Amino acid sequence: MNDIQADIRAELYRVLEGLGAHPYLLATIGLWSEGNEAEVLKLLRSWNDGTFRIAHITGTGEAPGRPKPKLHLVR
Repeated sequence: MNDIQADIRAELYRVLEGLGAHPYLLATIGLWSEGNEAEVLKLLRSWNDGTFRIAHITGTGEAPGRPKPKLHLVR
């Protein structure tokens, strides 16, 4: 991923967070930042068709006081 792509993904995350996006959706965007594009596309499609499911979410510890959620997917 190049710098501009990373910046776009970070800004997208911030926009969605500012709009009050569900933490699970933010976690999906965070997963995209890690380069898991096929998995993210699958998750986004499941968000849109109403079948999105996860086992649990934990913080990554990246941001003190406000950790980004981390997905633990149900297979």
